[in-house]
Amino acid sequence: MAVKRQATVLKATDHMLQFVARSYREDEGYLCQGTSEPESRSIDVELHTVDLKWHIKVTFEGLLQSSYPRCLPKTKPKRKKDLQELCAQICFGNVPLLNDTVTEVVITLASDDKQGQFARLPLRSPTIGVAAPESQNQFAAVIRDLRFRVQEDASRVLYPRVSSVAVLPKRWLSTIEIIDTIGGKVDIVQVAGDVTGTFIYKKVERPFYEQGDTAVFQQEVENMQLCRGVQHVVQPVAVVVSRNPYQTSKIETASDPVVIRGVLVEYHSRGTLRDALTSPAHRGLPWQRWPLQIAIGLSDLHLRGIAHMDIKPENIVISAGGDAVIIDIGGMGFTREWLAPEMANRPLSRPLRERMQNDIWAFGKILSSMAEHLGNGWEKRLLRIVAAKACIKDPDSRITLSSASTMLARLAPTQDQ
Repeated sequence: MAVKRQATVLKATDHMLQFVARSYREDEGYLCQGTSEPESRSIDVELHTVDLKWHIKVTFEGLLQSSYPRCLPKTKPKRKKDLQELCAQICFGNVPLLNDTVTEVVITLASDDKQGQFARLPLRSPTIGVAAPESQNQFAAVIRDLRFRVQEDASRVLYPRVSSVAVLPKRWLSTIEIIDTIGGKVDIVQVAGDVTGTFIYKKVERPFYEQGDTAVFQQEVENMQLCRGVQHVVQPVAVVVSRNPYQTSKIETASDPVVIRGVLVEYHSRGTLRDALTSPAHRGLPWQRWPLQIAIGLSDLHLRGIAHMDIKPENIVISAGGDAVIIDIGGMGFTREWLAPEMANRPLSRPLRERMQNDIWAFGKILSSMAEHLGNGWEKRLLRIVAAKACIKDPDSRITLSSASTMLARLAPTQDQ
């Protein structure tokens, strides 16, 4: 259900505008279309008073040069600077800002306001930038023709409420210390006051975030809760929480809503199965136990009604004790080259049984890779036999994980039986 946001109109004039670093964005489709400028550009700003802060996204939609030839062609850095100068001239005291969320101020040209939904943009001054032609702000020629409307930013990061994962312990964001980053997606962290070790921190906000990513995050946390205590499946440690980062009031109170910023999971320091397959430095690890462990972990996921859908070497990590652990168990992503042939179209919308059969096929591909890179003699033959049974074209004829486990137990007869 949509939340109705209360709007505030500033009465005080002693406010400060602060631009958010690296937040300027453009619609880069124009580069493929052969036009000279983007159809939209935006930048994030924070508006501060003594005890209040609003998060604002200022977006200009429209084409300047086609409508106003006086608007000179600009480079991307100059377009950013021009938009910043325009933002500095906006009289936000006359803009109804939304509380506790991100307000998007959408600006367009009067000629593009076909439905009459926009109001005249309130400005501090009817001029902008400097007068020199080579430095002139692109908006200077259209300053009196700018119109605006306000809406909640549809692209903002959606942070789940804590109540959605009440079972897990909580750690405050302020206690998280980032040590390193893996692949630009997840962080290796320590928690202040926690001497139990190092963790992986998976954040709700991530590079190239889309609002659907929040649902993916929530599904993965839910799946991890279902698999607490399950061997060979990634284990959650705690959710990371904070006040709503979009909170308007700077004054903290006990009644402030608390949201989830991410989840801490166990950190396994010996890399991924992909590392083991490609790096000679990993060849001394006890790989013979991994096929059975992966089969057991995957079977336990299926018993809980979870299809992984992205089984591949990068999603198997090796623990400090040399055991295989399945990660990324959200079940809402896939890698096309690791999909079974029958899953070519809309794989995530298939029935659960079909998605589980896809997991078995991908598991067979992993066994084939292990046979190629790690196995010797009879080990290779056994891995290839099981892989062939798992990768049969007819999904209903594929080997079951139970039967595969029985066969693979020969590789490491003292492990996981």
